[in-house]
Amino acid sequence: MGQTLQDYICTLKHMFGVENKVAIAQSLNCLLNQMSAEVVCFDKIKEEYALCPNFGEIVILLKEDATLEIDGLLLQDKYLF
Repeated sequence: MGQTLQDYICTLKHMFGVENKVAIAQSLNCLLNQMSAEVVCFDKIKEEYALCPNFGEIVILLKEDATLEIDGLLLQDKYLF
């Protein structure tokens, strides 16, 4: 049978400093993979702006002139910032 790390009883200890470069790189890689998860329906927000009672008019004006800024808001990649 194939064995995994879960098959063993072990203790993981943090080693601070230069000696731990491989572990740090692996931890960061794992963290970045988790952070790159896709948010479902995030693109739908772009379509909903025009229907929004608070931002609809602002988004329409910003679509007409992408260099415009209204009340500190601007449109970038069709998202309101």
